[in-house]
Amino acid sequence: MSKFKRLFRRILATVAAATLALTAMPANAADTWTIQGVTSDTSGVHYVPKNGYYSITLTADEEPEVKVSDPNVFAVYYTGNIGKQYHYNLTAIGDMNQHATVIVNGQETDIDLNIATNNNTTSDGYTITNPGNNNSGNMTVVAKGNFGEITIGLKSSNEQITVGTTNSDAFQTTWVGTGADGMSKTYHIEAIGNYGEMANLVINGVVREPLFQVGYLSNNESMNSSDFIYQRLWYSSKPTKNPSTGQWNVPTDGGTGQSLAGDIGDWALGELNGNHDWCRVLWLYRFYMVDPINGNKYVSYCVHDRSRRSPELMFPEESEDSKIGYNGSSSGSVNVQYGSPLYNEMTAALLCGYTGVGEPIENEWDDYWATQFLLWEIRDSYKDSYTLANPYRYVELSPDLQDGTIEANIINWTAKHLYDKSPEDEEKGNAAYLEWQDYIKTHGHKEGDVDQDFLDAYKQIKHDWYTYLYGMQTRPSFTYSDSDGAVTNANILEGLSEDNLTKGYEYNGKIYKYGITLTDTNNVVQNYIITSDIPEGVFVEQEGNQVFVMSDDKDAIDGLVLEFSIPVLKTEQEYKESTNEIAKLLYKVNHNGGAPVFWFNYSGDQDQITYDYIQNSQQQPTKGYVSFETPDNTKDPVYFGPIRIYKTDENAVNGLADAGFSVFTSMQDATNETNAISAPDDATKTIFYTDAEGKTDFGGMLLRGGRVYYIKEMQAPEGFERITDIIRVYIPDEDSTAGQYEADPNNPTELPFVSNIDISGQKYIQIKNNEQVEITKSVQTVGNVYNTAGMNEPQTFILTPDVPSGIEQAKTFTITDTLDSRLTFTAGQTVSVQPASSAHLALQNTPFTQDTDYKITGPDANNMLTIEITGAGRNKLAQYGAESLRIEYTASINRNVIYNGTTHTNSFGEAIPNTATLDYVNASGTEYKIDSNEVEIHTGAIEIQKTDEYGAALQGAQFELYDTKEDAENGVNKLSFTTIVPNNDGTTSEEIRDYATSDANGIAYIYGVPYGRVVDLYSKNYGLAADSKSDENKTIYWLKEISAPEGYILDQTPIEVTVSGTTPIVNITVPNNKDDGNALKIQKSVQNLNNNDTTANIGTPSTFILTPTVPDGIETSQQYTVVDQIDSRLTYTANQTISVQPADASGKPYDNASLVEGQDFTVTLPSDANTNTLTIDFTARGRQALNTANAQKVSITFTASLNRNVVTSESFGVAIPNTATVTYKANDGTIETATSNEVEVHTGAAAITKTSSDGTLLSGVEFKIYASADDAKNDKNALTFMDEKEDLVTSTTTNDNGVAYFYGLPYGPLVTVGSNETGLAQDNPAAENTTNYWIKETKTLDGYQLNEEPVMVSVSNVNPMGTVAMVNYKDGEEIPPETPDISKSVGKPGNTDTTAAINSSIPFILSAKVPESIADATQYTVTDQIDSRLSFDSSQTISVVPADGAGNAISTTAPLARDRDYQITMPSGSNSNTLTVAFTEDGRKALADLGAQRVLITYTASINTSATDSIGVAIPNQASLTYTNKAGVTATTDSNEVEVHTGAVEVTKVDDKGEKLAGAEFQIFSSESDADALKNPLYVINEDGEEVTTVTTGADGKAVFYGLPYGPEVTSANTTLKGYAADDTSAGNSTVYYVAESQAPDGYTLLDDPVRVVINGTTTTAAVTIENTPSTTPPGENPETPSIEKSVGKLGNADTTATLGEELPFFITPEVPYDIATAKTYTIVDELDNRLTYTDGQDLTVRPADENGKALSGKSLREGTDYTVETPADDNHNTLTVAFTEDGRQALADADASTVLISFTASLNGAAIDTIGQKVPNQAHLAYTNSANEDFDVDSNEVEVHTGAIVITKTGTDGKVLPGATFQVYGSLTDAQSKTNPVTFFDAQGNPQTTVTTSQNGTATMYGLPYGPQISEDSEGNGYSATSTAAANATTYYLVETQAPAGYTLLNDPVAVTVSGSTPTGTVTVENGTTPNGTTPNGTTPNGTTPNGTTPNGTTPGTTTDLTGKTSPQTGDTTAPLIALAVVGAAACVGGALFFKRREIKAKFTK
Repeated sequence: MSKFKRLFRRILATVAAATLALTAMPANAADTWTIQGVTSDTSGVHYVPKNGYYSITLTADEEPEVKVSDPNVFAVYYTGNIGKQYHYNLTAIGDMNQHATVIVNGQETDIDLNIATNNNTTSDGYTITNPGNNNSGNMTVVAKGNFGEITIGLKSSNEQITVGTTNSDAFQTTWVGTGADGMSKTYHIEAIGNYGEMANLVINGVVREPLFQVGYLSNNESMNSSDFIYQRLWYSSKPTKNPSTGQWNVPTDGGTGQSLAGDIGDWALGELNGNHDWCRVLWLYRFYMVDPINGNKYVSYCVHDRSRRSPELMFPEESEDSKIGYNGSSSGSVNVQYGSPLYNEMTAALLCGYTGVGEPIENEWDDYWATQFLLWEIRDSYKDSYTLANPYRYVELSPDLQDGTIEANIINWTAKHLYDKSPEDEEKGNAAYLEWQDYIKTHGHKEGDVDQDFLDAYKQIKHDWYTYLYGMQTRPSFTYSDSDGAVTNANILEGLSEDNLTKGYEYNGKIYKYGITLTDTNNVVQNYIITSDIPEGVFVEQEGNQVFVMSDDKDAIDGLVLEFSIPVLKTEQEYKESTNEIAKLLYKVNHNGGAPVFWFNYSGDQDQITYDYIQNSQQQPTKGYVSFETPDNTKDPVYFGPIRIYKTDENAVNGLADAGFSVFTSMQDATNETNAISAPDDATKTIFYTDAEGKTDFGGMLLRGGRVYYIKEMQAPEGFERITDIIRVYIPDEDSTAGQYEADPNNPTELPFVSNIDISGQKYIQIKNNEQVEITKSVQTVGNVYNTAGMNEPQTFILTPDVPSGIEQAKTFTITDTLDSRLTFTAGQTVSVQPASSAHLALQNTPFTQDTDYKITGPDANNMLTIEITGAGRNKLAQYGAESLRIEYTASINRNVIYNGTTHTNSFGEAIPNTATLDYVNASGTEYKIDSNEVEIHTGAIEIQKTDEYGAALQGAQFELYDTKEDAENGVNKLSFTTIVPNNDGTTSEEIRDYATSDANGIAYIYGVPYGRVVDLYSKNYGLAADSKSDENKTIYWLKEISAPEGYILDQTPIEVTVSGTTPIVNITVPNNKDDGNALKIQKSVQNLNNNDTTANIGTPSTFILTPTVPDGIETSQQYTVVDQIDSRLTYTANQTISVQPADASGKPYDNASLVEGQDFTVTLPSDANTNTLTIDFTARGRQALNTANAQKVSITFTASLNRNVVTSESFGVAIPNTATVTYKANDGTIETATSNEVEVHTGAAAITKTSSDGTLLSGVEFKIYASADDAKNDKNALTFMDEKEDLVTSTTTNDNGVAYFYGLPYGPLVTVGSNETGLAQDNPAAENTTNYWIKETKTLDGYQLNEEPVMVSVSNVNPMGTVAMVNYKDGEEIPPETPDISKSVGKPGNTDTTAAINSSIPFILSAKVPESIADATQYTVTDQIDSRLSFDSSQTISVVPADGAGNAISTTAPLARDRDYQITMPSGSNSNTLTVAFTEDGRKALADLGAQRVLITYTASINTSATDSIGVAIPNQASLTYTNKAGVTATTDSNEVEVHTGAVEVTKVDDKGEKLAGAEFQIFSSESDADALKNPLYVINEDGEEVTTVTTGADGKAVFYGLPYGPEVTSANTTLKGYAADDTSAGNSTVYYVAESQAPDGYTLLDDPVRVVINGTTTTAAVTIENTPSTTPPGENPETPSIEKSVGKLGNADTTATLGEELPFFITPEVPYDIATAKTYTIVDELDNRLTYTDGQDLTVRPADENGKALSGKSLREGTDYTVETPADDNHNTLTVAFTEDGRQALADADASTVLISFTASLNGAAIDTIGQKVPNQAHLAYTNSANEDFDVDSNEVEVHTGAIVITKTGTDGKVLPGATFQVYGSLTDAQSKTNPVTFFDAQGNPQTTVTTSQNGTATMYGLPYGPQISEDSEGNGYSATSTAAANATTYYLVETQAPAGYTLLNDPVAVTVSGSTPTGTVTVENGTTPNGTTPNGTTPNGTTPNGTTPNGTTPGTTTDLTGKTSPQTGDTTAPLIALAVVGAAACVGGALFFKRREIKAKFTK
């Protein structure tokens, strides 16, 4: 409804004009005719511009004849009539100054028409002619953009003149040409200005007439009102009258193409009798005036007086003040003078009412009719006694004046009814109003009840109108009037409190420091405007009944006064200007005859407007005032601050532009991304982007301090990851404040990528973005994600992770790839890791080395391969500028594709998927785990079923496989594959062979067969998905049998086999015929040899093949006859040539052998006389010919077809069988007869029932039937069938019952002759035993519409007579829209019931029919409201694919795409858990283009925990399809209902007395073996709604397993399963489970055996009571705790010594507990010290042993069966694990073992160099769980290994250290002296050596020297610990110098060094003397003598003293043959030589 505020905006703007149509009553006719609308000048001549026209109106009783005296001067055109008024145009067609008179009905009138000018003004010798005429004196109106033409006479032919206008902006002149005599010039005056602008002609500088004005019309014709009606209301042209019928033809609207068709004479242009006139045309048919400038339509209103108070209505005369009056009326005239009160009131009504452009829409019609009503009320209220006293006045009509039109009465009475409800008028007013309302409905102006809507509109518009005219007396409640006194502050804040002045004021997202809200309780402020000036810095907004005043400046509000005014124009001049604008806009027509459309005229002279409207104070605007004084702020000041963001990359190096951020006031808004704070200057802007420096301050937004805000990144910079974390920002409540990041107190973890920083003294929040990093995976070639391969055929997988910028600063960069269990990593391969480009091409000259730049581990036990890029590698990637990595490895499909565990559940044809993961921790510590795309490999299989001719399985047949038929025929290039072969022990294994052999079940397996497009390594070809239905996704192979089972005939004919995405596992049956030698038998086949079944239509021949054997002695036999008695429903094909040929053992005819009918055999054809029997009798010659041809069989081939007896006997869907016999009479007269197998032919039928829409059966409607929808649509390839008359036809008609029959329709496989196809029996339930047909109506009955939409009917073994119905609609009857069906399935297509565990995924399939008119549809939407007990995973990808009529997906290279072709709305709480798939316009067209007949939508959902309350009941689900056709008709169809259900088991635990027991733990299993072993427990839901594997009994002794399926779990993989309803009591709807107790209650014995329970449709919650007996363990006694011991070297020894790399035997001997047979677990774990390396590839020994650990004789254990072994590795902490299985534990019990002996070897590695002389300890651990579920963890004793070292210091006699001396070490003096058998030791890098050289500091070290006893199996004693000081814990070594330093003498004798527990690192200093001048070196013994051993002078020359104080001889001393050196033992003496990177050494010893 219009409000006053909106009204005021209308007034101030240019008003869209409403057109007031004033229609006139007809005047009385003259005696014959009268002429109106003519004018003349003083001479009586009427001047008409050349080519212009002159119009006259004649009033006559009938159409007069109008002519002119000279038809060459003027042409006469009849333009139509209104009633008795006839209009003519007289067009000037002659030359200037020619004239003619008008002749009417043969009488010459005084109208003289002259072609010239109407003001022959001559001045200065110039004659101006042809200025144009608009019947308004001297003014010429020229439509904008058009020309006025003027010709000026000249004084002489060479005279030059200038012509212009007084306003060149309004008009410009252009010279056109000179007259033929040279005495005149013609000019065009073009209107270029705005409407209403004027200009005079200027000649030679003198202003002349005429006066030109810019007008609206499209040409410069005179503006005649009737012409205007014709040209503007009727648009294209004028109506024309049909002279023969008298009716009017209405032209079509040129703009819209719509016609106002109808009998105009009936409602508009008939007799002008007061009931039909132009006003009624305008009103009833809603005509519009069209603005010729902008083309806008303006609605018209009627203001004609309908009361008929005057006998006639006189049209206004042309005058200065146009008026409408009632001539002669006693009531006076109604003055509509421009500016009069009536004029003013009507103007105000238009301004306040509806003045829209174009036709009103929706509720605007109420405004329109209310406005019209008000105009009539205003008009009818005026009399001579007019006053303003009662604005709600009305006219009450006297009874004698109430004969006007019905609306006049209703209008007046309704006005009375609405506003003056006096009792006496109530009844009459109500009746009148109802009558008016009914009239409105009848004329289609408003549908339904308009009462209240109209009343509301009328009251509002009249209220606005009155307020506009007379003001409003009520002020807003918060204002005061100026009449209350001077404006002072005394009452400024009256009614307001200081609470309104807050610390900060928020309005529309912006915060001000000061603000106040004014609420008007009178609710009128919206009708006021603020007319006072508002100071700068103050903001005032009006919304509804509130006014908001805001500022950041206190002083700006202090003393402010606001003036509120009702928007009445305050001055006369303003009123004039406003109304003048309205007048200009509405001015279109001059009232010169005809029905005036508008009700006032504007002359353009404002001074002539009379103004008598605003006369009293009541019309002055109502005003109210409010003023403000802001009190002192008694509260703390409020502060506002910015939030500044600095966006950088993760390394804080570069600022990032175009990152988008939003600010929120709550965490919830930030989470939902709603209600973001908008920009201060743009309410629509809520996302702010960083600039080129990476900065944003949110557009200068200032936010109130003391509050928390939330920042969220809405858009990441290109190439970077978007941050989804919400960043909490606090703005302190203090001066110069700014937002700073703070941790969320509810989640105090700091965001590592966010920090507070200062930039140039300003506070910023730095947010680091991580570069967007992806990893892609390909197979064979980059970009390819699909491939097919054989088993064990390596496939190259390519991983290409992006390398982020700043990789050198990353903390980790690791790629993992967990292979599917059906893939095996190629052993021994080298994984390629290379830096690469962005295109993933390896970079050149960028070495990247394993172990240095990257490390590779795995694949581990989980089949996971890990590539870790080291720090060095990350640096290299940055150095090389690598943009990606290229990682390649190979893997192949393994045996798991055949077996799922131990079950033969293969996955041929399934995708074997694989993904990789990039784990990347950037420089700031943020970790990203990014998954790659998925790649897949697939493979196929061929399973050959080998049978005899009767279908029995045959073992031992062998087959080969080939790529081509030629290869198969020639036996070359045979293929290898994986096949299953039997083992001697009854098991099977897989082998790669080039042949397959049928097993005991007759099956030969060919596994690992690629199909489809094979992608070669690095090719550009891309593969296809496993299930692609593309024609390219198939491969043709050829099978060849190379060996037949014994006793059977080999057939080596190649057999074609196609493996494809549709059929990835091909099952083919290959029969063999038994080689019976001389046995007589006969086989019968149909269509193909060995095929027993086929289907056919009636009349189409089927081929039958008889193959009897040829017995020995055939050449001397007396008879050989074949007989075939053909079923009566088969007809032998007439005139056929029967084929009889010798054949081989398989029945295949010989190529070059033939038999001749009549000579070799005779044929007796079937006939009624011989009971339809065919007989082939071989003659003696023929029998001899068979012998000569060496025939093993005879091939007899003939054809026969189903006949009409099928119809007669109604044999549809039944077998039509046939057999044959062979009779043989030997030479000795013995007769044998053999009968063949039976073959069958079957057929079906269809029927269609035809009815009308009311159910009447229709006979005589014609139909045809087709094999495809396409054929039916295009009416091609109609099928032949048998009709009810038993005639073969291609069309039929419905019978008296409305049914048409189609007999003889094949169903199931049509076996073609010569193929290897096999048919199906008529009752075979296979899905393919169905055929779909399409029936189409081709002719219908008279009076009915043809239904051309084909309908599908299915014929199958279940419904051999398919039926369908069709409805016909009569002509003119509306056909309801097509209602496409929708079906829903669960698990697999067609299945409606299934069971499932809670939380397990269940597939649902929706199949919706695609209507024929889908391309034109406007809606096609599938919805599925999912039950609340089902959970939908919104992250899943929903499959939406087109399908054919049978529901098979259509293969297409342009699949449907989400968002483009369809839009998905995921289920949520806000949409009642409803999934919606809505097809877009593109999608609907795509379905049509693809020829889709159905759409398949597949998704998954799972039963959730709320279903624990719905155990055993159906959880139903249903979908619906909504379809809107192009006509806008919508139909919704519901699908069938599917259901899911689940069950439960309730366990009650009691003791032997029946008391309930709490604390018992149970698990449930799907098999008894799993339950016995407590392995693979099922996940269930407990009573707390948690997913668990163990439930525990409560105080009531009860525990429940919820969510257990019962009955078949139907999935797409289980194609043969069928689901059951929840309560189905069928035997198949049950499942067996086993409940096992895993923990007994305290004090009770664990249950020994699992308990079997059954859940089914009857017992959906199985209840079981389980009893426990008290424990027999005596109180106070504990169960047995077994011990464990560990030894090294030999049993019982705990210590030994060794060199590095020396393999040491270790022994573990755990005790075997007495209850080992019933124990739950028994596991030995040994975590080796990192300085020990387990010997790779060794045979670990695990044997039963006695109490001393000695292995029991004859007893053994089997790895894999009795125990499993996990050997030490990096990923298991170097741990050895031996775990005993249930069989192993039993084996220990059976062996009566006391202990177990576990022995293995390990050696010290390079890491031991760090700990010379320290023990390398080791300990084992036993984990044991007994039968009572009590756990024991026992550690063994500790054993240790140790090793030592020698450090040599080499000096000269002068103490100088000597480098370059070389030494060896020996284990004995003898070896040292002979220099044999040097001891191997190790250098600091862990490398084995036998020689060491002193370094620059004169030292050398020998590592890894054992000391003390080295214990072995035959050692008598035990070893010592590393630090034992026992004398035996020492070993003496002998050093020999092999090379002295240059210039020094070589040491002659060995040096003894002792390494021991006290001195594990022996140190020795060795001196060398120099070699002087070639003398004998010091230290030698000349002549071989030995010195006497004395020491001269008693001294010891050159001795060294060790730390014990003992001295050592000097090098070269000859006083003794052996110099014994004391050992100085301190590891610290080694200095820096002992410290190095342990991992580098370890690598030398770890394989």
